[in-house]
Amino acid sequence: MTRTYRLVRHRLAPHRDEGAPPLTHRFRCTALDGDGTKCGAESAAFGNAGDAQPWTFSHLRDHPGHTTFLEVIERPWVPLREERP
Repeated sequence: MTRTYRLVRHRLAPHRDEGAPPLTHRFRCTALDGDGTKCGAESAAFGNAGDAQPWTFSHLRDHPGHTTFLEVIERPWVPLREERP
């Protein structure tokens, strides 16, 4: 049996098709707890960063020493086959 393989080039692009997972924003606390471990608490995921930000102030109110956060963005990507010249 003979098989022929052809290399195919791909590129990555944001996945925006219908049914693609949504782009989401959340915040994660990176402050250290009393035992030296990262807190790691996270906000819920939202469609824009502005809606996720209030969680940081609520978390700070409950934990006054927790003053460092990461914004976590989940952006779906999909490989697209490049056309041959």
